[in-house]
Amino acid sequence: PHLRAGEDLVWMAALQERYGVQEVCLAARVTYTHFPASWRQALDKYRVVELHCVLAGVRTSQQVVCLLGLPVIYTLTGAGGRAGIAVFLTYLLLRGVIDPVRRSLDRPWWRHQPRAACIALPLVVALDLAKWIGIVQGIVIRLSAWKGLAEKWHVER
Repeated sequence: PHLRAGEDLVWMAALQERYGVQEVCLAARVTYTHFPASWRQALDKYRVVELHCVLAGVRTSQQVVCLLGLPVIYTLTGAGGRAGIAVFLTYLLLRGVIDPVRRSLDRPWWRHQPRAACIALPLVVALDLAKWIGIVQGIVIRLSAWKGLAEKWHVER
């Protein structure tokens, strides 16, 4: 009940653990056809979602890729010359163009808001950074909770 995101993934994992792999009714899937009204709302949404997914213990492989991959991409971009720039441009193409097209049921995904296509590339960089911050925040909270539990356990022994 304390999670703002990831609760569906926790529920699906518990369901699968108890009953095994089940078919999912594709007609019941939720699709989103709107964008947050501002960059601030979008950035906060990505940060909060990732923070709560860390707290829920879900999407850990994605979080590891983001946590380690973004610093590598930015380091290569700054210090890698042409190869680094090529890596960064590939990242932008994959995250800002190919991934939204792949995930979109409404093609083209920018039809309802054409300006979205113009801001997709810079926004994806900002969203991934917000996601990275959310992951770090979640890790810090979990580590501080574990530290508190360890201290409590040590005192009680």
